[in-house]
Amino acid sequence: GTGGALSAGGDVKAMMAAMAHPPKTGEADPLAVYNAAGGRFFTRFAALPFATIALVDGMAAGGGFGLAAASDFVIATANAKFALTETGLGLVPAQIAPYVIARLGRPKALQLALTCRRLDGREAVALGLADVFAEDGEAALAGLLAELRRGAPKAAAETKALFARAAFGDSFIADAAGVFASAVRGKEA
Repeated sequence: GTGGALSAGGDVKAMMAAMAHPPKTGEADPLAVYNAAGGRFFTRFAALPFATIALVDGMAAGGGFGLAAASDFVIATANAKFALTETGLGLVPAQIAPYVIARLGRPKALQLALTCRRLDGREAVALGLADVFAEDGEAALAGLLAELRRGAPKAAAETKALFARAAFGDSFIADAAGVFASAVRGKEA
């Protein structure tokens, strides 16, 4: 995230292109298709057979917040800013919801989603979104990588896969994609 943003979320141009094509009878909504692709990305990202680390040194909003939540480790610097901005835009944080809930717990995740409250790096650590606050993010990253190198790669991959056998999956992705598409086509968006 050095230089301003880890990720500011979804691709608005792609969303607008999908918005321009209302679904025909019996056809999948292009917005749901677009959103489901994001869900599949998060599923693949979370299933990577090695540790994933988000070093947040800028904005992590919307999908960027979800990317941080889906990471195995999150390092936040003094420049870090986190926000679930979707409801403020009339949208739904559809595909990132399971990762945000898993990281923060349902009540805190819901409160942040409903208020669009922004967090700095220290607040993110206090809430459990980030694991470490570091003035020097690169030094913190180097220390974490040294720790991770002590583990055996195959054992780490198998451990990560075992821990991941939870309720995330295709049925949620399809449901969340429909809810997302409905919100984008709604008056609030």
